[in-house]
Amino acid sequence: MAGEAYPGYVTKLIDAKMDQVQAIAFANKYTVIDQYTDPVSGFSGTLFQDVSGKKKYLAMRGTENPFTSTAGIADWAENIANIGSDGIAINQGIAMYNWYQRLITPVGSKATQYIYHKETTNLLGQINQPAWLAFKLGVALERHGDHAGR
Repeated sequence: MAGEAYPGYVTKLIDAKMDQVQAIAFANKYTVIDQYTDPVSGFSGTLFQDVSGKKKYLAMRGTENPFTSTAGIADWAENIANIGSDGIAINQGIAMYNWYQRLITPVGSKATQYIYHKETTNLLGQINQPAWLAFKLGVALERHGDHAGR
C-alpha cells in the first residue's frame, strides 16, 4: 500500500473532496513528486508518479473559486488583468515555465527563472515602457522542484 505509507496523504485527498474509497485507490496508485502553487498568478501544478516508478504525470488545475480560496483570488485577478486585456494568462504561463525549469534542473544547479514586466502607458495611451521579459538565475536547488529559486 504505497500511498497509504505517507501519513496524512489519504486524509488530504479526502479533504480535497475525494471519497474515502477513491482516495485510498488513488494513494495506492500515485505518489506526489512535487506540487507548486504560485501565490501571485494562481498557477498550480502537481507532478505525480505511479507507484511502480515507471510513469510520471503532470497535472495543472483550472481556475479556483475566488470566494472559497486565496488561490482563487489570484486566479481571477490573472483572468481579468491579463486574459481580459491581453488574451493570455502570461503570468501563469511564466510561473508554469519557471516551475518546469526547477523540476528539470539537476540538484545543486541553478534554474533560470523569468519575470514578465507588462508595458506601461501614459494617459494618452502612448507606450512609456514596452513589455519585456527578464531572467534571473535561481538559487542552487537542493531537490527537484525546489521553490526557493522563484
